[in-house]
Amino acid sequence: MGLTSGNLPAFVDGNVINAADFNTRFTKITDFLNGGIVAGDLQTSSKWVQPRHLVPPRYFGAPAPRVLMPSADLHHRLERQEAINSVVFPEDSASGEWLAIPGLSATFHVTVPDGHSNAALDVDAHFYAFEEGGTESDLSSSSASNFESNSYIAATFALFVDGSRKTYTQRNLFAATATTSSSRISRKHHNITAHITGLDSGMHSVSVRCKVNNIATTNRNWHRVWIQARGLLVDVQYV
Repeated sequence: MGLTSGNLPAFVDGNVINAADFNTRFTKITDFLNGGIVAGDLQTSSKWVQPRHLVPPRYFGAPAPRVLMPSADLHHRLERQEAINSVVFPEDSASGEWLAIPGLSATFHVTVPDGHSNAALDVDAHFYAFEEGGTESDLSSSSASNFESNSYIAATFALFVDGSRKTYTQRNLFAATATTSSSRISRKHHNITAHITGLDSGMHSVSVRCKVNNIATTNRNWHRVWIQARGLLVDVQYV
């Protein structure tokens, strides 16, 4: 029997929703999609299936791995944590500039299907970052006020979409502390997510970028910014 409104009770306004309510509906929908569809569930009076509904997914590998599907495109990047796969930004050659991070960047084409006004975008990026090589002279104290204070922000990360910085995605990386026992306190695994709407047909770009902050004093309290274990998912949805 097909899945009708009688098979799937509607949620009632004002009633408490619990896990069983979701589990019941999830089970019914799963059973319907996996072998429960009958001829009466399909409209036959008009030609409602169009060629764009029958496009098979296409898979592409390097250098720009992606999956192109009828209702969404998925672009993905992955770099492991090994040192050979690291990206390193030194303070003396990269300070003050927003630089795109390899492995956290993607340029892609959006083709909005007929009948759709635009596309939406979900971005999920993650990476492991730390600083090393600075003099750390001001961080040798055990005072808690010296750890991860605004005076020791070595670098800033942010998501850029089509060259525009999304300020709400900003992440900070603090200089490493001097003592051996606490040298890893400032090392962090960062995650950035964003939902973007209103993408037109054409070329678009997404990138996580890093800006190594300038040092105003002669003491180089931070130097090299390392970025490892990078992953990026860009989900283009045709809504």
